[in-house]
Amino acid sequence: MARARCQHGDDWASPKSVRRCGGIMKTMNTTPKEALIQYLREHPDFFKKHPELLSELELPVAPPGTVSLVERQIRKLREQNQNLQTQLLEVLRNAQRNEHLLGQTTSLIRSLIGCHDLRQLADTLIDAMPKLFQIDVVRLYTEQLPGHEGVAEVCAELGLFFPHRHPICGACDAQTAELLFGRTDIRSVALVPIGRHADMGLLALGHHEPDNFDPNTGTLFLDTIGLVLEALCQKLAFANG
Repeated sequence: MARARCQHGDDWASPKSVRRCGGIMKTMNTTPKEALIQYLREHPDFFKKHPELLSELELPVAPPGTVSLVERQIRKLREQNQNLQTQLLEVLRNAQRNEHLLGQTTSLIRSLIGCHDLRQLADTLIDAMPKLFQIDVVRLYTEQLPGHEGVAEVCAELGLFFPHRHPICGACDAQTAELLFGRTDIRSVALVPIGRHADMGLLALGHHEPDNFDPNTGTLFLDTIGLVLEALCQKLAFANG
């Protein structure tokens, strides 16, 4: 009877074939458990490359004087817990800031609603906003109120268009600060359009810190103030027209 042959026709009995096929024979005669043990022995850094598995394994405690996988698992879980705590604290801080801003915005809107004309509206903005929001300067631009004109000129000079009515926030240079506020110490601004394309006016807020009005933060409360000002400007202009 013909003897079994390895790949390429080598005889199982030859030394050459034993060397070539020995790995296959070993694998075929090894149980899955033994294969796993052998694999881990040949790859001692396996759990370093796949640390996510440590949180899913049930591991025994190592003998005294050795670092067990349980300890590594605990260390990993502690790190995950610390990261989650950090994220939670940031969420809580943001919630507290938003709660504070909501209260300040509500107070401002209540004051604005009580205004009887555009002059009182402008004075209320200029007086109340620095106190409520800890900013340095407020400027209202509107063609409807003498002494507050210049919306078109400012928008043209700065290339402002406001296609979606959203405020623009960010750092500014001394030249921009001079144009908006008549002073050069302002380093960040928030520009709130009143009406689509700022056709009814522009509210400019300034702060001496470059990162006070961060372009990456939300503008929900500034959006709200802009919409309220739009409605009030329409109402007061009609009532006093």
